[in-house]
Formats: sequence, structure tokens, C-alpha cells
Amino acid sequence: MSFDNFLLNFFYFLRDQFSFYNRWFILFSIISLSFFILLICQPVFSINPSDNIVLDYNTVIRIEKGKLVQDETIYIQINNQQADWISDVELSFGEHDKLEILEASILNKNGEIVRSLKKKDIITKSDISNGTFYENNFVKEFKLKWHQYPYFIRYSYRHTTDNFLYIAKWYPILYKSVPVLRASLEVNIPKEMKVFMHFTDSLKHTVDSMIDVEKHKWTSCYTDQIKNQPFDLNIFDRIPSVSIVPEQFNYGQEGSFNSWATYGAWQSRIIDGLDELTPSEKKIVDNLIQGISDKNEIIKRLYYYLQDNTRYINVAIDEGGMVPFPASYVCNNKYGDCKALTIYMKALLKYAGIPSYYTLVNAGENAINIDYSFPSQQFNHVILGIPMGKDTVWLENTSKYAPFNYLGTFTQNRYGLLVNGNDSKLVKLPALDMKNVENKSTYKFTLDFDGRGSISMNKNMKGHEYEAYSFINKELDMKKQKDVILDDLYIKNIETISFKIEQPNRDQSALMLNASIVISDQFKKLGKSVAVTPFPVYSFEKTVKPKEHPVRVNYPINVSDSIIYKLDFPDAFESKLPNNTDIETKYGKYRQYFFTEQNQVTLQRQFQLFSGSYPIEEFNDFQSFIDLVMDTQQKSVIILNP
Repeated sequence: MSFDNFLLNFFYFLRDQFSFYNRWFILFSIISLSFFILLICQPVFSINPSDNIVLDYNTVIRIEKGKLVQDETIYIQINNQQADWISDVELSFGEHDKLEILEASILNKNGEIVRSLKKKDIITKSDISNGTFYENNFVKEFKLKWHQYPYFIRYSYRHTTDNFLYIAKWYPILYKSVPVLRASLEVNIPKEMKVFMHFTDSLKHTVDSMIDVEKHKWTSCYTDQIKNQPFDLNIFDRIPSVSIVPEQFNYGQEGSFNSWATYGAWQSRIIDGLDELTPSEKKIVDNLIQGISDKNEIIKRLYYYLQDNTRYINVAIDEGGMVPFPASYVCNNKYGDCKALTIYMKALLKYAGIPSYYTLVNAGENAINIDYSFPSQQFNHVILGIPMGKDTVWLENTSKYAPFNYLGTFTQNRYGLLVNGNDSKLVKLPALDMKNVENKSTYKFTLDFDGRGSISMNKNMKGHEYEAYSFINKELDMKKQKDVILDDLYIKNIETISFKIEQPNRDQSALMLNASIVISDQFKKLGKSVAVTPFPVYSFEKTVKPKEHPVRVNYPINVSDSIIYKLDFPDAFESKLPNNTDIETKYGKYRQYFFTEQNQVTLQRQFQLFSGSYPIEEFNDFQSFIDLVMDTQQKSVIILNP
């Protein structure tokens, strides 16, 4: 996962299995499953005929001769042409894994098999994701599409691997937008194997102790609509799950999940010796740092060199394997994934005599929470920590744009596993504060009585907006940049715009956006008077009260602006201004002040939202603050009487 591509999120879910052998049993099963959801699932789900429905989703996991074998079967009802997307099946597997398609069929509405998948219908190819030119994962693809609705698809497959850190990591869903009437997981654990497990209480769990194995089974239906909305937890923090890891494992090296320290010690062993540069690279480092004694300046020089001379490839940490390519690989190829680039940066610093620490982190603007009580592989990214007295310099090594020692919304304010042998430990990464995310804007309107004129706009962007526009500025052409800017502006009736994006220097986590805009129809006529409603300082999406989990603001929001209306009217005018407002709560602040000077009306505003996690009991108070800010902005109408 890359800092520069963190907006390209993915949701890949585990797949299940359940087989039906004749049409009568299929029809009986559909009826039974309908009763199951009515009797068991809470809340009762009203199935829209236009929806796909996962009727059954079943997984069976066992360990055979040191290999993890996972059998899955999925049975889905498809109701119309718009729902056909689910008939395009993609199954991912690793380079050294084995994936077998056991069965795949299409059944008509009467439960009769109308087509069975043939071997020639299955395509195997490299799993090339967006922004990637190399990956060591593969996919098997096939289509199970029919022309008469409704129809059913059923497929099962077996995935076998000998490289595993999890015995099971399971969620009772297949796609976030599709209800699941029945999901089940069965895990057969050898009696002699000690494991650690964590599962959600809402899942029904049974245990059957046999001679050689202990059989654990979880069943569920999951029919809640999974929607992303502001201030919500990551979807994987909201849905039930089962996680099982072995106490002792062998993945490249022997390791243990007894504690975070033992897991970190294993990480130390698998990266040991990888941080060595090639002779030619050592000469480059010698030239780069020659005559420099300041440690911070040496780190910065080497970090610039990494950013300017390497490329990131998108191989996620779980998908691409846990063992990094050595630094010499990046020396020779000038590219790597997050693991390889971090090892390479570690090697550059090591050669310069500066120790650093490979640090695992769960990245993403709204990352999954780390379960501190369950030592395991819960990370998807790697950064580098460099001790500097009482402080630590943190380097994001996948980004060409990240300033030196900048952890933005991608990795800020969460725990990472700092890898340091037996002294490995979870560490809290720095959090963005109000100053780090402060966005200031000035809009100078020059308008005639018909609402035509121009705007001179100056924006100083930090935090999330800075990060997004850094990518836009470096990766998009001018036309696409213009489209993004226009989409982001709340100003109506823009006719033309010219703009420039500037960054004072590469280590300043701020961008300046300057624009000149030609506009029309900014006023609403009210008889002889005109009115203008200033666009919002911050725009909100409507949120829905969560059922159980808290509200989470991952990083603070701090936005202020000045809107100056210079009114080029031939005669003097009288203005009727909204009331000044000063709102302050435990969740945030909002202030707006209006004043006039000659033929000019000025509005100054500031909105702040504090980061934090608020219990479900406080949702109404939290939402009341947001609603009050929105309502105040909407009602702040300036009336001009010439």
C-alpha cells in the first residue's frame, strides 16, 4: 500500500462454500434459508427483488501435513441484468499457493443445472492492480452468466498454502453491498496444536471435540447494509469476524505469537541481513553525504535520494508475502514495494552509520483498529523509525511527495510495531494537530448588481487537502486538475478559471492554490433587493446513527476563510447582515463574523472539529453540533438594498 495511492482502497473478502446436489434440495434449501433469516437474523432484512442475495457462504479449514487447506463454496441468487456483475468471479492466490476450482455451475429458477464450467473457461493471470507494474499474486477468472432471471450460481474451490500466519481470518460477508442469508466457518484444529483465537460474540459458536481434532464452527447471517459514511469506523471494525493464529508458526523462520515482542523478534529474523547496499550504491552515498556532519541533514539527503530515484510498486504486505526483497534488489532495479523500499532506506542509513527501525503499521485514512490483546499480523504497510534523542523521525518510503518526517492522514495517530529483536513493541505514532491541518482561504468577489464579476482566490492547504492536491499536482494534467478544482469549489455559476498550485519547498507540508475565476448569477433577486448566501466553509455528508460502535474522528479538521464581497454598484446600498455566531462544544467550534466597510461586505469564519472517539450515547449531541453548523451556514443570507 502506498501513501500516494491510499485513496485507491480495496475490499476483498473471504469466500465460502456450500454444495447442493439436486433441484428439489435446492428449492427446499431456499425456503429453509428464508425461514432462517426471519427467525434468526436481527434486524429482519427486507430483500429488494433487484438485489443479489448470497444464499449460502461456507468455509471449511483444516491443516494437513503442515499445509493450510481451505475449501469454500458460494451459492448466489441473481435477480436481474443489473445484478450480473456478481457472476464475474475472481479468485486470488499467491505465487507458491495452489488454487483448484472444484465445481462451478449455473442453475435456473427451478434449480436445474443449465451450464457447468469447463476447464477452458478458466483464465489464470497475474493480479495487476491499479498503479502497479509488477505483482507476485495471481487470479483465476471465470464467468457464470445466464440470460433468464432469476438464476443461481454455485462455485467451490480449494486453496492450499504452506505459508500462513493465520489459520482463519473470516468475515460472514462476500461483498459489502450484498446480504448473506447464511454464512458458516468450520475450522478443524489438531489437538496437539496450540492456537489463539478471537471472535465476535454475536456469532454462534459450537465446539466438537474429536479424537485427533477439535472442530470449531461459527454460523451467522449478515444482512445489515454496509455503508461508508463520515466519522464511522472502518467496515472491518463494524462487522463480525473470526481470527485464529497458531502459537508457533514457520514462515521463512520459526516464530511465535505469544506476544508482540515475540512476533517482532520473528520480523527481525526475516529481515536480518537484507539491509546491505551494493558497492556502486555505497559510492553514491559517500558522495551524497560527503562533508556533512549533521545527522538530521544526512537523513534528509538520503531520503531525498530515495524519493527522487526509486518507484513504488503496489504489493500489499499480506498478498506480497512477509519477507522483503533485499536492499540490493532496489539498488539494481530502482523500484520496490513498501517492504523493499523501507529496507533500502534502512540500508542507506545503516551505511551512513545511523540506526533505524522497520515499523509495521496499519495504513489508510480510516484504518482498521489494532487489537492490542491479540498479537498477530494485523498490518498492511511498513514505515521507518529513526531515533533522534527524545524524538523519532518517521519516514514514509513509498511516496515521492511526502515531506521529510511527515506522517499524514495515511499513518498518523495509531499504533505500529517497531521491530527491534526481543525488544520489539507497539509504539504510538504522532498525531496530526490543529496546526498541522489548518486550511486558510481568502475569496475576493468583485460583483455588479446583476451578480456578474470575478473572484480572486488564495488557498493555503494542509492535512488531507494538502495530501490530495500533492497527488493531483504531480500526477494529473492541467485539464484534470481543473476538473478536480471545479468539483471541490462550492461556488456556483463559474464561467472560466485559471489557477496555479505551488509548494514553497519539498519539506513544507502545505500547498498554495491561487486562482482567478469569472462568475455570473451570484445574487438572488428579491424585488428591488438582492441576496447572496455564502457557500459553506465546510460541507458535510448526512450521517446515520451507528447501531453499537462509537463515532470516530480520525484527525482534526481546521478550516477558516475570509469572503470579501466588493460591490461595484453605481449607488450606495444598505446591507442586512446575519447575526454573528460563536458555537463551542466538546466536539468542535464554529465562528462567523460579518462587517461592512464602504461598498464592501466581509465574512470571516472558522470551523474546527476535534479528533477523538465518542461513545454511541453521545451521537445525538455530536450530530446536533454538526446540524447547528450546517443550519447556521444555510441561514446566513446577506440582503443588499440599493
